[in-house]
Amino acid sequence: METKIDSVRLEGIRNKCGFSNGLCLSSVGLSGGIGLWWNDNNVNVVSYSNNHIAVDVSNNGNNNVWRAIGVYGWPENENKHQTWLLMKNLRQQSPHPTIFFGDFSEILSAGEKCGGGSRRDRCMDNFRECLDSMGVCDLGYKGNIYTRQRGLS
Repeated sequence: METKIDSVRLEGIRNKCGFSNGLCLSSVGLSGGIGLWWNDNNVNVVSYSNNHIAVDVSNNGNNNVWRAIGVYGWPENENKHQTWLLMKNLRQQSPHPTIFFGDFSEILSAGEKCGGGSRRDRCMDNFRECLDSMGVCDLGYKGNIYTRQRGLS
């Protein structure tokens, strides 16, 4: 059974994991819930919503600032355009080098999917077009392909 993710619960997990700072946002119903945690970094929260957290990260001298943007994409096919619009707007607002991470609720290629129904090419094309229009690329990933599995917490 899926449960609502509460910001207080996320803060408890953050503390158990040893992070001293962060931003935790509750889910809306059974969708969403997002958190970004850090230790010993100069991090300034720029903006946040139910679907993103944007922070600027700098070294102790406040030089070499870069932006990190965590995204929780709209899961419904008819709303995915909102994810792409949010990402484009956030990228346009950043004067710094930017990295996006999170759950975009979309994949770039069929090879990223395991099980279930196949993804429509048009959905993946729209995600690729969004990344291309921002001039960003997929850095890839090593490790477990799933961040969680049903029945495991």
